[in-house]
Amino acid sequence: MEQIDKNIVIDKLKTLTKAELLDVFEDLLDNNYLSFDGLNKYFSCESKTTPTEEEIKQKIIAEQKLTDNELATISNALKKAENRKIGNIIKAKSSFVGFLLGRKLQHIFEQCWKIYPRKVGKQQGAKAFIKLFNDIKYKDLTITAQYILNKIIEYKNECERDCKEEQYIMHFATFCNSKKYL
Repeated sequence: MEQIDKNIVIDKLKTLTKAELLDVFEDLLDNNYLSFDGLNKYFSCESKTTPTEEEIKQKIIAEQKLTDNELATISNALKKAENRKIGNIIKAKSSFVGFLLGRKLQHIFEQCWKIYPRKVGKQQGAKAFIKLFNDIKYKDLTITAQYILNKIIEYKNECERDCKEEQYIMHFATFCNSKKYL
């Protein structure tokens, strides 16, 4: 490995804005040059939410209507995360984007769960479902979710067509972990 003068790197890092520095860390995490857990050992890299973001989170939890400014705040936060891997965003649970993504994935999971032909092991199914998105970039979330939903519909139709008894229909977690169906 090439030797790097640490002082030159430090001088360069000092010229970056906070947003640029965060982008560097996100890029290092997304390309597996750093691990989230390893980085977290040395300093807290979870971005803290602003008071405005906290208000928005509380309104979302209470299912209250959001203002145009609040929707713009959400849109801007998500736009900054569009090239990040979902798995890395989820690990930063206290961040605003992590919260938004968690809510979005939960909503997508609930849609899939309603359609799935066998309602067993919902909690395990949710965990397996979220793992499907770990290596997907946020900007590809909608396309990936639609693909998975289509595969669930195909499997449900296959089960109905073949008149499968419930005991022979996979649990949702097994379906998600199965490479055969996805």
